[in-house]
Amino acid sequence: MERLHSAVFSVLLLIMACLFFGLYWYGDDSLRPSLITIVFAVISLIGGALTMISYALSVRKN
Repeated sequence: MERLHSAVFSVLLLIMACLFFGLYWYGDDSLRPSLITIVFAVISLIGGALTMISYALSVRKN
């Protein structure tokens, strides 16, 4: 069950990061997020990737 939560969490982080980057590059000027939001998107992207890697390694080990 812990692995499932880890996988779902990493996918949600990656989706959130993609949404923030999409808003930044393709949004109107009024919809563009601030620098803090971009930093949060980068952190989400890195966190999601690291969680997916750790999940893949734990599945491979078992």
